[in-house]
Amino acid sequence: MKNKFLKLLLVIIVLVCASGCSLENFFNVADSMSSPVSVYAQEEIIKCVKDYIGDDICPKNSLYKGKYRSCIITNLEKADLQGEEYALFFCEKSVDCGEIHILFLSKVENKWKIFKDIKQTALDLEKVYIQDVDSDGNNELEFVFKSSNKGHGNVYTYRFENGDIVAVNIPSKFFNNFKDSDG
Repeated sequence: MKNKFLKLLLVIIVLVCASGCSLENFFNVADSMSSPVSVYAQEEIIKCVKDYIGDDICPKNSLYKGKYRSCIITNLEKADLQGEEYALFFCEKSVDCGEIHILFLSKVENKWKIFKDIKQTALDLEKVYIQDVDSDGNNELEFVFKSSNKGHGNVYTYRFENGDIVAVNIPSKFFNNFKDSDG
């Protein structure tokens, strides 16, 4: 009896881990059927990244809205604007471990193109926040890097302006607004 229970438990653990689901949403059929990024879009993005960086990439999964992702398709510019297709892809080259690439892509004529590559030296990219924290109608992007085994490292904030990604200084009174978006 104990042996059968252990086998059943092992099968459940493998199913949960292999599906990419958490125990919270494992039995939610809609969540299981939809991936964070469509497989076709992700294949196109990975091909674009490999053409740019080379074949030896290691995707970096960071926490975004409660799930770990190496690729996020989002609207960079306006918090309430739909239709424009942008993506972020996080990776490092196998030979350059410790240098993380944050690649910004746009879809032009049905083809993904990289328009910005921000490189940071860090152990890991822990979290990504994309939201309008200062209520100006524009999304801010916050990246939390881990620079040592002792906790958080550096935090960098950017905004999409005039077709480019630029570093911005968010007043400290808005900084904690990013922390509320993990849901």
